[in-house]
Amino acid sequence: MVKKIQDHFDYFLIPAPVWIPERQWMRNMCGAKITIDGMKITKTGGDFDDWNAGALYSTPNPPSYKVRIISRGPSGGCMIGLAPKSTFQPNGENFNWRGFYIYVSNGGLFSQQGDRNRAYGSAIANGSMIEVLYATASKQISFVVDGKNLGVAFTIIRPMTEPLYPAVDLRARGSCLEYII
Repeated sequence: MVKKIQDHFDYFLIPAPVWIPERQWMRNMCGAKITIDGMKITKTGGDFDDWNAGALYSTPNPPSYKVRIISRGPSGGCMIGLAPKSTFQPNGENFNWRGFYIYVSNGGLFSQQGDRNRAYGSAIANGSMIEVLYATASKQISFVVDGKNLGVAFTIIRPMTEPLYPAVDLRARGSCLEYII
């Protein structure tokens, strides 16, 4: 079908539109305990309070992306950040070993570089908008919460051999986030 459309444009000497791949949560990189509804993901299964539900979004190395917290769950157990696809475990705990994250419960930082709840921001409420900024040239990751830039959170110290993807880890059943385009 795409070939027929391209031929049609070529016949009339009209530049063909560039086909942009659909942006979405990658179903093969979303944990079994996560339900996808359009741009929203919700932890719907498993233990009430266990880090076993992760998800990756389809855009590699985004300069920025935004997530709205629909429900942070009773404990605020949501991690939002960036992670490499090859080591990400959709049904496991990622924030300590695979990627770079801000913890919604208290604004602390976690990363594959050894950060374990490093002080950075403060608790993030339901309804808040979190923007993740990724400067690939300087290898720096920052977070903006409800329009307030919290400054550089991470400078990646090891060479990245693959792209980073928007990533989340959800802890409590009922936690729900929405990717904002």
